[in-house]
Amino acid sequence: MNLPRLTDGAVRRAEAAGKAAGWHALCSKGYLPAEIAVFTDHSAHASDIRGIVRSHAEKHGLPIPASCARSREPREHKPVGDWREAFRNTVMRTGMHLSLTQPMLEFICATADGVQWDRMGASTLGRPDGFLVTAASLEKRGLVRRRVSSKTDDTICGAAFHELTDAGKCVVELLKSTGVFTEADLAIEKRVGGKAARP
Repeated sequence: MNLPRLTDGAVRRAEAAGKAAGWHALCSKGYLPAEIAVFTDHSAHASDIRGIVRSHAEKHGLPIPASCARSREPREHKPVGDWREAFRNTVMRTGMHLSLTQPMLEFICATADGVQWDRMGASTLGRPDGFLVTAASLEKRGLVRRRVSSKTDDTICGAAFHELTDAGKCVVELLKSTGVFTEADLAIEKRVGGKAARP
């Protein structure tokens, strides 16, 4: 069944009877929570909509839409096979949206310079060391991949464990052209040390 394209007006009309009831009606028709989130308040995310719809259905004895049902199987982390497919799956919904947190930006900048992210091994309560989580998030978005290291690279202290994909290189170029690129401390030390070593 082909659904009409979801619009702001359609969401507003559905929400007139109450957001929970309106969202439940839209999800029951086949619209996804992520689609509804585009047209509702900025404070509501797809996960919020799923939870509210599920609660509304359970409270009123209504069927829970498939897009809002609880997963019976525990989620299993699967290695990213094709970075192009990973990129498309994470940025393409009703439009193109690429969301990167500050740690992700710092990580991708460090990777572009061939060094490890500054926070690695320097975990504090205020600045948690989320190296593994941040790397996995960027891999999921198809922006970085595990680097195939050589024996020479393995002996270099501070060398990056990841490398940029073609999409990651494009994002880095965007960061550089807009002045958002942040050079990591290790990259600065590497650059300054390299200059100092020259005669």
